[in-house]
Amino acid sequence: MESSDVHKSMTADQITAAEERKVGKSYVAPGLKPLSPAAAKDLLLQHADTGDPEVQQIIDCVDELQGEKGP
Repeated sequence: MESSDVHKSMTADQITAAEERKVGKSYVAPGLKPLSPAAAKDLLLQHADTGDPEVQQIIDCVDELQGEKGP
C-alpha cells in the first residue's frame, strides 16, 4: 500500500473481499464420545504402559468407580 492510498475510500467490492478474508472457516467443536469406566479402562490397557504409575493410578480410580456402582 502506498502512502497516497491511505486517504482513498474503499469500493463495495473491496469491502466485501476484506470481510471475506476476516471471516474464514467456522469453528467445529470436536465430537467426543462419552465412555463408561469399563470402556475407558479397556482403551487405556490397550494403548498405555501399565508399568507407568500414572496409568496405574487411573486404573485404580476406574476400579474404585466400578466397585461403587457394582453389586
